[in-house]
Amino acid sequence: MKLTPLELEIVKHRLEVSDAIAECLEHDGFDYDEVVARADALEKDFTLYDDSKMDRAILADCCDGSTYFGSAEHWSSAMYKRRRYAAARTLGEKVGTRVATW
Repeated sequence: MKLTPLELEIVKHRLEVSDAIAECLEHDGFDYDEVVARADALEKDFTLYDDSKMDRAILADCCDGSTYFGSAEHWSSAMYKRRRYAAARTLGEKVGTRVATW
């Protein structure tokens, strides 16, 4: 799956907290330590494996659990805000979920 730079920025913001991703996915039957290791690896080198159930779950969690838009450091001009919201919308469409923008 090819992501735009802004979409990748949104995803990587969540990948910074791999333990939070692991806690969420642990409820879905994934191993906590394996999720942390994979999320950390994705943060360093974002290469998704399309046939990996874990990769798809991590990516979905990066959208569903996103705190990117609640982080004050990402707010600037109105034009940039619109571009970021558009990136969130297209990212959600690619992944099949919605990016948390609240």
